[in-house]
Amino acid sequence: MLSLSLFAAGLVVKETAIVLPLLIVAYEYSVGRETEPAKRISIREIAASLFPYAGLLVAYLVLRTFAMHGPPHLGSVSLRTSLLSWPWLLWIYLGLSLWPVHLAPLYDFAYVDRISSLHFLVPVAALVVCLAVLWRWMRKTESRLGTFLSVWFLITLAPAFAQFCLANTTENYHDRYLYLPSVALAILVGAIVSRLASKDFAIGLVVHGMAAAVTVLFSLSTLHQMRYWESDYTLFEHASAVSPGNEVAAGNFAVELIRRREYPRALDISETMVRLHPGSKPALHSAALASFLEHDFLKAEHYYREAVDLEPSEPRLWLALGSAQIKLGQYSEAAAAFQKAIALDPQAPLVHYSLGFTLVQLHEWRAAREQFLAELQLNCDCSSDVTRRALQDVDDHLLAQPVPSLSQFSAARPSNDRALLSPIAAH
Repeated sequence: MLSLSLFAAGLVVKETAIVLPLLIVAYEYSVGRETEPAKRISIREIAASLFPYAGLLVAYLVLRTFAMHGPPHLGSVSLRTSLLSWPWLLWIYLGLSLWPVHLAPLYDFAYVDRISSLHFLVPVAALVVCLAVLWRWMRKTESRLGTFLSVWFLITLAPAFAQFCLANTTENYHDRYLYLPSVALAILVGAIVSRLASKDFAIGLVVHGMAAAVTVLFSLSTLHQMRYWESDYTLFEHASAVSPGNEVAAGNFAVELIRRREYPRALDISETMVRLHPGSKPALHSAALASFLEHDFLKAEHYYREAVDLEPSEPRLWLALGSAQIKLGQYSEAAAAFQKAIALDPQAPLVHYSLGFTLVQLHEWRAAREQFLAELQLNCDCSSDVTRRALQDVDDHLLAQPVPSLSQFSAARPSNDRALLSPIAAH
């Protein structure tokens, strides 16, 4: 019951715990036979012992399916390409396990699409050599610990390979998936060091000295890499340096640059990602926003048009597109964009105000008045003073009082176009 409870808790904490019951099987057929050599375990006994875990697992998968609104789907890469990339992925994970430097929240990955690729042949050959050496060591020592730990490493890494087939190309693998496999690898390395050190005092001194040096080196590396987590800016700046082709890393870094008002640099990074990844949503969003804030409204309007073509059901993008078109004096196009945003989300903040402002420029005073009233009714706390002043200007015009000039009307808006800019920055 304690084991089942811990398994259930593990599933809640991290879904990679889904494979942990298989470690029981691996142990019973390896190290377990060393401790009790006369013991014979049948497949039926193993199946019976795993049945309660299977029940918990089924319940978890059902609940997860409801929570995620359906089963997982394949990623943006074909299953064949994903499977051909598995040897290269395993080699990368082994490299990160043995030499964990240049870690980042996101990575670039070169997919393998043919068997003749070096990214397929080289890791397969290297893995075969590693397995042969490990097998020879296990046969020589007559220990089943190596078998158990090797299977532990592969079993706990299996969810990462499944996720690899389901993820998009920007988040296909992460070093955090090595949490559980690294335990097996650490024990295996410790067993090898212990075995070598027991042969001779001089050899043991050298081996322990090397182990101490590696420990110090990795400790210093850990301290160095901890500084990358000081802030979002530092983290995504590092991620962009480690993975220059990752659009999500670049998009997040561009957002941090925009927050620091480094608009030209943010625009340069975003446009690079647009060229590398045509149709990338994060790249288009950051490129459009950086262009707008850099007052290059023609470029902003271009990127926002591409963005709404990719996400036509996103009202904030239509609102941002209309804002850029206002800056270009394209009031009819802006009105159409705002009407589209209202159709998608009539309660979105500032969308009625923005349409009302555009209609004033088109001298459609009564329609503008309706939009200002709708803004006050739906979003009374969002720029209500600005909307009331705009409504008063419209009423003054309709009552045949002196018509306020467009410059006076514009002055009624918050400084720096905050009313129009806030919905853009929100996305």
